[in-house]
Amino acid sequence: MGKLVDKIILKKMGKFTRLFQNSGTFKGNEQMIVAHLKNETGRMLLWAILENPGVTNQELTEKFHLAKSTIHWYIQQLSKDNIIVSKQEGKYRRYTVNADIKMILLRFMPPSQPIYAQV
Repeated sequence: MGKLVDKIILKKMGKFTRLFQNSGTFKGNEQMIVAHLKNETGRMLLWAILENPGVTNQELTEKFHLAKSTIHWYIQQLSKDNIIVSKQEGKYRRYTVNADIKMILLRFMPPSQPIYAQV
Protein backbone atom coordinates (compact mmCIF):
# COMPACT_ATOMS: atom_id res chain seq x y z
CA MET A 1 0.00 0.00 0.00
CA GLY A 2 2.86 2.41 0.80
CA LYS A 3 4.26 2.09 -2.72
CA LEU A 4 0.85 2.80 -4.23
CA VAL A 5 0.46 5.93 -2.12
CA ASP A 6 3.85 7.16 -3.35
CA LYS A 7 2.66 6.82 -6.96
CA ILE A 8 -0.59 8.74 -6.59
CA ILE A 9 -1.73 11.93 -4.92
CA LEU A 10 -5.15 12.07 -3.28
CA LYS A 11 -7.01 15.41 -3.27
CA LYS A 12 -10.22 15.59 -1.24
CA MET A 13 -12.71 18.06 -2.77
CA GLY A 14 -16.11 18.14 -1.13
CA LYS A 15 -17.53 14.63 -1.21
CA PHE A 16 -15.12 13.48 -3.94
CA THR A 17 -11.53 12.33 -3.74
CA ARG A 18 -9.53 12.99 -6.89
CA LEU A 19 -6.52 10.87 -7.79
CA PHE A 20 -3.49 12.27 -9.60
CA GLN A 21 -0.44 10.39 -10.80
CA ASN A 22 2.54 11.50 -8.73
CA SER A 23 4.71 12.30 -11.74
CA GLY A 24 4.99 16.06 -11.45
CA THR A 25 2.60 16.53 -14.39
CA PHE A 26 0.31 18.82 -12.41
CA LYS A 27 1.46 21.32 -9.81
CA GLY A 28 -0.72 21.90 -6.73
CA ASN A 29 -2.90 24.66 -8.14
CA GLU A 30 -3.24 22.80 -11.46
CA GLN A 31 -4.56 19.74 -9.61
CA MET A 32 -7.11 21.95 -7.90
CA ILE A 33 -8.18 23.50 -11.23
CA VAL A 34 -8.45 20.10 -12.93
CA ALA A 35 -10.57 18.84 -10.03
CA HIS A 36 -12.99 21.76 -10.45
CA LEU A 37 -13.13 21.25 -14.22
CA LYS A 38 -14.15 17.59 -13.75
CA ASN A 39 -17.51 18.80 -12.46
CA GLU A 40 -19.80 19.88 -15.30
CA THR A 41 -21.59 22.66 -13.41
CA GLY A 42 -18.39 24.04 -11.91
CA ARG A 43 -16.71 23.96 -15.33
CA MET A 44 -19.66 25.70 -16.98
CA LEU A 45 -19.70 28.47 -14.35
CA LEU A 46 -15.94 28.91 -14.47
CA TRP A 47 -15.95 29.34 -18.26
CA ALA A 48 -18.84 31.81 -17.96
CA ILE A 49 -16.91 33.89 -15.41
CA LEU A 50 -13.83 33.75 -17.61
CA GLU A 51 -15.82 34.91 -20.66
CA ASN A 52 -17.75 37.59 -18.72
CA PRO A 53 -15.49 39.21 -16.11
CA GLY A 54 -17.59 41.02 -13.52
CA VAL A 55 -20.59 38.72 -13.89
CA THR A 56 -22.96 38.52 -10.90
CA ASN A 57 -24.62 35.59 -9.17
CA GLN A 58 -27.97 36.79 -10.56
CA GLU A 59 -26.66 36.86 -14.14
CA LEU A 60 -25.27 33.33 -13.77
CA THR A 61 -28.59 32.17 -12.29
CA GLU A 62 -30.51 33.56 -15.27
CA LYS A 63 -28.05 32.27 -17.86
CA PHE A 64 -27.92 28.68 -16.60
CA HIS A 65 -31.39 28.39 -15.02
CA LEU A 66 -29.91 27.15 -11.76
CA ALA A 67 -30.99 28.02 -8.22
CA LYS A 68 -29.18 30.95 -6.61
CA SER A 69 -28.11 28.61 -3.83
CA THR A 70 -26.50 26.25 -6.35
CA ILE A 71 -24.59 29.09 -8.00
CA HIS A 72 -23.60 30.40 -4.56
CA TRP A 73 -22.24 26.99 -3.51
CA TYR A 74 -20.04 26.68 -6.61
CA ILE A 75 -18.90 30.30 -6.30
CA GLN A 76 -17.91 29.62 -2.68
CA GLN A 77 -15.84 26.60 -3.70
CA LEU A 78 -14.07 28.49 -6.50
CA SER A 79 -13.46 31.48 -4.20
CA LYS A 80 -12.18 29.29 -1.36
CA ASP A 81 -9.61 27.79 -3.74
CA ASN A 82 -8.66 31.29 -4.97
CA ILE A 83 -9.65 30.48 -8.56
CA ILE A 84 -12.06 33.40 -8.72
CA VAL A 85 -12.11 36.71 -6.88
CA SER A 86 -15.05 38.94 -6.06
CA LYS A 87 -15.61 42.66 -5.76
CA GLN A 88 -18.60 44.29 -4.10
CA GLU A 89 -20.25 46.98 -6.26
CA GLY A 90 -23.30 48.43 -4.58
CA LYS A 91 -25.64 45.58 -3.77
CA TYR A 92 -23.97 43.22 -6.27
CA ARG A 93 -20.89 41.08 -5.92
CA ARG A 94 -19.01 40.71 -9.21
CA TYR A 95 -16.80 37.74 -10.02
CA THR A 96 -13.66 37.45 -12.13
CA VAL A 97 -11.05 34.75 -12.59
CA ASN A 98 -7.95 35.30 -10.48
CA ALA A 99 -5.28 36.78 -12.78
CA ASP A 100 -2.68 34.31 -11.45
CA ILE A 101 -4.93 31.39 -12.41
CA LYS A 102 -6.20 32.64 -15.78
CA MET A 103 -3.26 31.44 -17.91
CA ILE A 104 -3.25 28.04 -16.22
CA LEU A 105 -6.99 27.75 -16.77
CA LEU A 106 -6.70 28.64 -20.46
CA ARG A 107 -4.29 25.72 -20.94
CA PHE A 108 -7.05 23.31 -19.91
CA MET A 109 -9.77 24.92 -22.01
CA PRO A 110 -10.84 22.88 -25.04
CA PRO A 111 -10.62 24.67 -28.42
CA SER A 112 -14.43 24.46 -28.75
CA GLN A 113 -14.88 27.02 -25.96
CA PRO A 114 -15.80 30.46 -27.41
CA ILE A 115 -13.19 32.41 -25.43
CA TYR A 116 -10.41 30.29 -26.90
CA ALA A 117 -10.39 32.45 -30.04
CA GLN A 118 -10.05 35.64 -27.96
CA VAL A 119 -6.73 34.64 -26.42
